[in-house]
Amino acid sequence: MEKLTNHPITEREKEVISLIYKGLTYNEIADNLIISPATVRKHTENIYRKLSVHNKVEAIHKCIEKKILKF
Repeated sequence: MEKLTNHPITEREKEVISLIYKGLTYNEIADNLIISPATVRKHTENIYRKLSVHNKVEAIHKCIEKKILKF
């Protein structure tokens, strides 16, 4: 069984991946969460690293598979 990194997905990262799932752009996510687009990118990079994935589709799939988020 594949193991996630020792660092769990934070609540903010869950918010970001949820909005990515809904199809929002980084700029729209930034506006929605009142953060900068650069911060959205950093959260996304952290999510990819923690889940050992390389793109949005893989991240969403793994979040659903690992029951990190329920869409």
